[in-house]
Amino acid sequence: MKQEENVWISPEDLGRDQDLVKESQQEFYNLPILNQLADEQVMEQDSAGTGRRDFLKYLGFSLGAATLAACETPVRKALPYVVKPDSIVPGVATYYASSFVRGGDFCPIIVKTREGRPIKIEGNTMSPLTEGGTSARAQASVLDLYDVGRLRGPLKKGAGMTETSSWADLDKEIIASLRGGKVRILTHTNMSPSEQHAFELLSAQASDAKVVTYDPISAAGILQANQESFGVASLPGYRFDQADLVVNFGADFLGTWISPVEFANQFSKRRKIKDADGSKMSRLVQFESNMSYTGSNADHRVLIRPSEQGLAIAKLHHAIVGGGSASGTLSNPKAESAIRTLAADLKAAAGHSLVLSGSNNKAEQLLINAINQSLGNYGTTLSMENPSRQRQGADHAVVELMEEMRGGSVQTLIVCGDANPVYDLPEGDAFLEAMSQVSLTVSCTEMPSETQAACGITLPTPHFLESWSDVNPKGGYYAIVQPTIQPLFDTRPLLESILMWAGQPAKAYDFIQGHWRTALFPNQSRYATFQAFWDNTLHDGYAEVNQTVAATLPSSPGSSSLTSPSNSELEISFYEPMGVGNGSYANNPWLQEMPDPVTRVVWDNVLHTPLKWDGRSDFEYFQNLNKDGDLVNVELGENQEQLPVVRQFGQMQGTLATALGYGRTHSGKAGTGVGANFYKSLQRDATGNLVYFHTSPTVSKKKGHDDQFASVQHHHTLGITGQDETEDGKVINVDEKALMTLGTGSQGILTKRSILRHGNTDHLGEAVDHLQHEREHHQHLNEQTLYPDRSDVYGLGHHWGMSVDLSACIGCGSCGVACTAENNVPIVGKQEVSRHHEMTWMRIDRYYYGDAETPNVVYQPMMCQHCDNAPCENVCPVAATNHSAEGLNQMAYNRCVGT
Repeated sequence: MKQEENVWISPEDLGRDQDLVKESQQEFYNLPILNQLADEQVMEQDSAGTGRRDFLKYLGFSLGAATLAACETPVRKALPYVVKPDSIVPGVATYYASSFVRGGDFCPIIVKTREGRPIKIEGNTMSPLTEGGTSARAQASVLDLYDVGRLRGPLKKGAGMTETSSWADLDKEIIASLRGGKVRILTHTNMSPSEQHAFELLSAQASDAKVVTYDPISAAGILQANQESFGVASLPGYRFDQADLVVNFGADFLGTWISPVEFANQFSKRRKIKDADGSKMSRLVQFESNMSYTGSNADHRVLIRPSEQGLAIAKLHHAIVGGGSASGTLSNPKAESAIRTLAADLKAAAGHSLVLSGSNNKAEQLLINAINQSLGNYGTTLSMENPSRQRQGADHAVVELMEEMRGGSVQTLIVCGDANPVYDLPEGDAFLEAMSQVSLTVSCTEMPSETQAACGITLPTPHFLESWSDVNPKGGYYAIVQPTIQPLFDTRPLLESILMWAGQPAKAYDFIQGHWRTALFPNQSRYATFQAFWDNTLHDGYAEVNQTVAATLPSSPGSSSLTSPSNSELEISFYEPMGVGNGSYANNPWLQEMPDPVTRVVWDNVLHTPLKWDGRSDFEYFQNLNKDGDLVNVELGENQEQLPVVRQFGQMQGTLATALGYGRTHSGKAGTGVGANFYKSLQRDATGNLVYFHTSPTVSKKKGHDDQFASVQHHHTLGITGQDETEDGKVINVDEKALMTLGTGSQGILTKRSILRHGNTDHLGEAVDHLQHEREHHQHLNEQTLYPDRSDVYGLGHHWGMSVDLSACIGCGSCGVACTAENNVPIVGKQEVSRHHEMTWMRIDRYYYGDAETPNVVYQPMMCQHCDNAPCENVCPVAATNHSAEGLNQMAYNRCVGT
């Protein structure tokens, strides 16, 4: 068992910064300043005439909170259930099996409702794809339902202003336009088979209709490569649970890439140690320039520049398959030797290995296909017979659409869902200009957006918890989306709008059921009648049908060109963040306030900069930049943005990184004006595919520091370096090897800085013995409590508790958002988080250890401790709370007087 002598959380911690040490020993962080800021805030509110209730209305964000906090709430008299609905019992929850779908994001879920109101989302344990897993985005989606910023009724622009209109009048105008010329329907990935069928019906009625699909975070390169290799323009089905060795070139498959909930579930199965020797644990090797979320969970990280990914893949292909051109040298000599070693390891794990890449370059993906085919991975860790449909966008298609609009040949443009090309395309301004050449522009969306604001007609769509839909994320797997509440506003599902314009008006439920009856039911053999098939689908949330895709074996890679390594001194890569994603989730404050797992920053995107460690903190490029949160100007072509920096361990020298999905200008209270938009900085390759790095950024130091830079990096963390001092003034260093209990007159017990224990599978038995002996040695710490010993009581019955397998935990933070949703924990905003005032009940700490240049990362879940040892129990003056025999804090809220 290894106990690292050097575990750190930041450059200040590693460098033993005295200001940080001093702050970490204060019970109340920067108290004088906080009091001053609080007084100033009260004065500002008084002078502006803003009352406390108005402040709470904004802070509450949601429809319910704003209504309850408002002074002008109308009186509503409650009526008892004289004729009570069969499915509703007051105080008893009702559950619905449904699906979380947004663009290419998919997660099977169970929705908890009370008195007809959805309040919580959980994963569907019956689903074979995720087996109960969920994501922060799925957990937070229930908040979007109650967002007061949602569109509430049909709108039409006229006479320089937007006015409400009727559905019937707008339908007539749209139908007339559909018959008059080219019709283009623009959407992100759409996985609904019923909606796709409705698009076909509309195309048959319109004079010239076409669906254009694009994704702001694109996988078009993989689709093109698979079309050439297999004759199928689909993503393969990945099986990380069957892989002994995974070699990954930049795909963040645990965080945001394709199907992270599914992949994380598969990956974690091979990280759990079930045998004494631990020999079946898989190994992950990550090639990347910046510390990605998946890279932080890798066993080995190999640093390469963004423009070198194609060369690195070619070298691995040459070492395994042979042939091809792999001339050139990688800038990191360690990467060259790592590729040679991995080639041998992959051959040894042939048939049970997996090579993948997040590149959007067709030629690079063709090499990935050839490597996997040579290793015999198709049929075990990869499958084209049951492909994924979670990315369907073609980058070149939206470029062709712009040319059509610019030429004036498009009569009607219908923008669906979260598609927001004015914001999430590098040519957003050009797209906006081209829209002016279209006679009629229609936006069918749930929330305001940059593109919706430019459309002539806006038709609001319901939240997915308010409407019927279906989804086909993978071959043979179909899921249902069912409503859990009546629509809150005057909205209409996209499916019903398309059917209305196609001349076949129908309710979404009836059309979906009819489509499943004719298209899906005949392809299954489990149920004899359609009613049984349909009822069980609604109960389980999904159905599996016999459906495979005929795919040929991959041929030799084509002649597409690889990305050429750049000679630039500085490169920058762009990635999708786990919270706000491609920008569609920007208006959800739960996701904005969820700390990024790696940077630990909230409410902002930052510039990751490299650290050169030689005994002091020192930037290679910006010698005068010495603190996280310092502001810089980033110029990328004509685009110039200002953002704060984070000095990131594991960032390759000569490279930078920043997140997409921020910088919204038309979103809502939580999303507008947060961060900087770098979609404008993206470029396209020769095939029209988006390139998610730039080889000529210019960075200049800006005077000043972001005073509201909100990072929870040092908030309450267990790894702070420091010293303690007794009352007699004697300084005692924190012992790195053992807990130290100070003598009489001491301030308390010092916890050791190195909280990390880790081992390897070769010495697993020895590590377990070491942990057991260490626990016995420190068992006396559990006895130092104000609570009486209840071990005799717990032995008689249940005792609540939780254990986390740290080998399987990947630190995604979904549990933190789930806790916020479950307990109605308030969000506080960027300024308050910057003052250490975040109110989350649990968090995931992130620690580094090992080599400072390419450190290992470990995540430490810090759970809420209130159930077992609630501090309120000992001090409550009215006995509103007591401790149960099962270890729970039992609270009588109507008795609590709030002192």
